[in-house]
Amino acid sequence: MMARACALLLVLVSGCATTKWAPVEGTYGGEDYGLELTLPEGWMELHRGDVIAASRNGALLERIRINRIPVGEQLPNTNRRVTADMLPEDLASLSSDSTRLAEGVTNYEVLASEPAAVGGQDCYRMDFAFRAQAKLAIRSREYGCLVGSHLYSIEFIAPAQHYYDAYLADFEASRATIRFTETAPSGR
Repeated sequence: MMARACALLLVLVSGCATTKWAPVEGTYGGEDYGLELTLPEGWMELHRGDVIAASRNGALLERIRINRIPVGEQLPNTNRRVTADMLPEDLASLSSDSTRLAEGVTNYEVLASEPAAVGGQDCYRMDFAFRAQAKLAIRSREYGCLVGSHLYSIEFIAPAQHYYDAYLADFEASRATIRFTETAPSGR
């Protein structure tokens, strides 16, 4: 997941993206995306494919990223795929491995991993820290769950100094507005 985020970030920062950042207005996602949410007021947003991103001061300083990954897809940096029978703790382990093994990530540490609920769905919540390529200390909080035929990853990531603590409440307020429009898989 981290490698996918870094690749998206490089495209966005380089100006090669055909979609531009725009001020947050109203609800994002919808039936075609599988969820709806309200992003924080005063932030900028970008919706591109299966990724919704938002930032207040620029994607390198803090960002919210909602990623939709189809069941059966292999996560970056791993040889493991998302499967329909994965429990939240299995998804957390898979996501953790994907980030831990990403190029440029050092000193990776899971600070907390526990069950959570998002939009009425059973999820995991994982807090982790690492150092990025520039040796910058990064903190992240990620929620993830299987809904229908997708893994939804809802993440806030920011430098540990100032930005993480300053904007974590905005992320949590936005996460609390999530409503899944994709149906849960049968038998779960």
